[in-house]
Order: sequence, then C-alpha cells, then structure tokens
Amino acid sequence: MRSFLARLALVGLVGIALVGCGTSNGTTLQAGAVPNNSGGGPINTTVGVGNPPAGSIAPSGLLDDGALTALPGATAPGTFTGFNDVATDTQGLGSGPGADPAPAPTDAFVTAMGGYDILAWSGNNNQVVQLKYNPVGRVNPSLVYTFGLPGNSAFFTYSQIVIHIGAITGTLPAPTSVSLELVGNGTAAGAGSATLTYDVRVACTAAPAISVFAFKCGPLPAYGAVANTVGPSPIVPGAAGAYTPYSYNLYLEPIYAAVTNPLQSATFNFAYAYAIQ
Repeated sequence: MRSFLARLALVGLVGIALVGCGTSNGTTLQAGAVPNNSGGGPINTTVGVGNPPAGSIAPSGLLDDGALTALPGATAPGTFTGFNDVATDTQGLGSGPGADPAPAPTDAFVTAMGGYDILAWSGNNNQVVQLKYNPVGRVNPSLVYTFGLPGNSAFFTYSQIVIHIGAITGTLPAPTSVSLELVGNGTAAGAGSATLTYDVRVACTAAPAISVFAFKCGPLPAYGAVANTVGPSPIVPGAAGAYTPYSYNLYLEPIYAAVTNPLQSATFNFAYAYAIQ
C-alpha cells in the first residue's frame, strides 16, 4: 500500500474546504434547526429508528464547485483567504482541477464543473497553514440530516467530507498531511466562549475508489460529541464545546513537518467538495 506521502506525490496535495448542501437531498436540515440526542460518525440513535443503512443517504449538494458563477443562494462564488498566512484565490475556466486531467467523477450528481479555484500561499514560520473558506451571501450548509418516518425519526450528521483537488507545485516541501478544521459555537459560525466552542480537525486521505483526485476528510464526530483539536496550532486553543455542525467556519490546512519558510511558496487547485454519510 502506498503511503500517504507517496499518494500525494502521485496526485499532489491540495484541498479545500468543506461541503454541504448548496442543494438538498430532501433530508438535510436548515442551519439553526434543533436536534435531539443523535449524531454521525459513531452514531447515536433514537429507539425504533436504528442507523441509516450504508449508502442510503445521498451525498450533500456541492459546497462550492470552483465555478465562476455563484451556487444557488450565494451572491458570488465562494473564496479562500489566508487565516494565519498570506494567501490568494483566483479562478480558472475548465472542467478539471488545473492542468491535470478532468477527474471524470463517479458522483452522479456532479454533471459539469465550470471552473476551479487556484490557491497560493507562502510559508509562515509555522507548521500549519490555515486557509479559510468564505461563502458569499450565504452560510456554510448544515451537515445534519434526518432518517426515519414521520413521527419516528432521528437526526444524524454526515461523517466525511470529500474533496477533489489537483496537483501541488511550488518551492515549499510537500506537507506531511492536509486537514479540514470546523469551528462553531453551538448556534453560529466561529468562536464563542471556550466552553461552547467546538474546534474539530480531521485528516484527509486519498480515496482512489472515488477518483485519483479525491480525498476523504474524516471521520467527523457524532452530534454533540466533545472531540476537539489537540494537534499543533488549533484555531481555538482550549475549545471544549459540543460538536453541532449547523453553522461553522471551515479551514483547509496543509500541515508540514517543520516550520515553513516565508521565502517559499506553494499553489494548488480545488475543483469541488461535498459531504457523505
């Protein structure tokens, strides 16, 4: 089996941000809905409902497809900005992630890609580079869905985020890993008090069964679980809140073996992302 670094050498490392429901599969909750005691990843259930069978929940709608036009509900395409670093996001036309061949996605709901995001950043004297995804004119979609029958249903969370990315180039060495980090405070995106804020970082690994360009980021914790970031440079050190992914900020994070040199830089291309059961 190829190591993670070997896979990154094959397709390049890159990524993006989060996923959710630009469109709905009919079961997705709107941000701010009130859940009961349930979750995804390790799943809590309501008596009589049981766990959703594997493959029974459709992937979420696209969070961002890299297109030059906005997704429904947005006023402009979403962008990435540097959070602890200087970074840029420009957009290119085409159906594939940059100069690489189009990923020919197996996902039936992905019909065409109008463009892609070209992300670039420099070193920042830190091991972790944090790139924040900024939806324009909307919030990041909820990662919660319902399963069951009317009057006998429960709430669950999507357990993984899939990102489709192109090759990494530049003078910075290849990251040892790439992660996504979600931060919210129970009712809104971003940090609140430490006792209410969740800060969840999940690693992304190559998913060749989906596409040579795909990475799965997860598993995300169960709804209400306290499973916060303990690695280097979390967005909110000491966060201890319960995971409630209705509204959140999303960060893409290349993580390096050593502090990065500000005189070196890297670039990569993001095609699209979505969440899965």
